[in-house]
Amino acid sequence: MKTLLTGLCALMFLAATSANATIRYLSAQGAGQYTTFDAVASASVTGDTILVGPGTYTAGSGVNQFNKRLVWIGAGWDQTIVDLAGTTWYFNGSGANRSSVEGFRLSAPSNNAFTCTNSCDSSTVRRCYVIAN
Repeated sequence: MKTLLTGLCALMFLAATSANATIRYLSAQGAGQYTTFDAVASASVTGDTILVGPGTYTAGSGVNQFNKRLVWIGAGWDQTIVDLAGTTWYFNGSGANRSSVEGFRLSAPSNNAFTCTNSCDSSTVRRCYVIAN
């Protein structure tokens, strides 16, 4: 009985913490809710998943995930191309812990495509192709 009660409490906690998570769609062609990295990053909150469609994107001001744990999923390194335009993708603050990025080809300044700052840790980058420009 105690195990059942503990399990139900854990399930209720999980449901309450993920209730505000949203899947957001970014499309270079305008088929999604957003067409720019700046717009989707500003609208996102911790726990959101951002699906990025095929196309070429410019993140002119970079991507700064300030205290937001986000999951970014591109269509694949051969289909979703992001030009960081001389800036960096930041995981910024402890609230950005456990963020993940996958399925992108990034054109980045030197070797600084991703930076974790201000107590951020445990962020994951996988299935990405990074080109230093």
